[in-house]
Amino acid sequence: LKSSEAYYRTIFQNTGTVMVVIDEDSTISLTNAECEKVIGYPPEALMGKRTVFEFVAKDDLKRVQEYYRIRRTDPDKVPRSYEARAVDRSGNVKDVLITVALIPGTQKSIASFIDITESKKMEAALKESEAKYRNIFQNAMEGIFQTSMNGAIMSANPSFARLFGYRSPEEIMKAVKDIRYEIYTDEGQRNELRR
Repeated sequence: LKSSEAYYRTIFQNTGTVMVVIDEDSTISLTNAECEKVIGYPPEALMGKRTVFEFVAKDDLKRVQEYYRIRRTDPDKVPRSYEARAVDRSGNVKDVLITVALIPGTQKSIASFIDITESKKMEAALKESEAKYRNIFQNAMEGIFQTSMNGAIMSANPSFARLFGYRSPEEIMKAVKDIRYEIYTDEGQRNELRR
């Protein structure tokens, strides 16, 4: 029993993610040292003293509380993993991925929290960059296109389609099967480019 307890305690303390055991009344009964990195509080300042809901952003609080309530009566009706925003000790809002499960035979739950703030920022920056690229691509006066090695048009902008008498990029992509014979006047040029 001691060996088993030591084994699971080691896993709990060293997972690299915030691990929290939550009592039925939402009090944090156990957590690991990772919580200080995300929430800003050491475990001893939380265990038996604070509720998990104190760290949920106001906009997400009602949803998270509803998941918590439903999980105790019908766990299959709520997601096991979901995103929410957490508020740390300094008031900073962080995006977190939460995974929760009930501990069998109890009304306690165990949750892990992974800070995904940076990946969400990168995702937003990528979307913004993609939108800029798409805008330049779609509105360029020059014809821009991309082909596969076998000559199929994979993407084209409106200017490229108009240049060859098509009404839209979709129309030229559907109509042209091999750019060597249908767009190039000298297929040798395409072969040279391909080479």
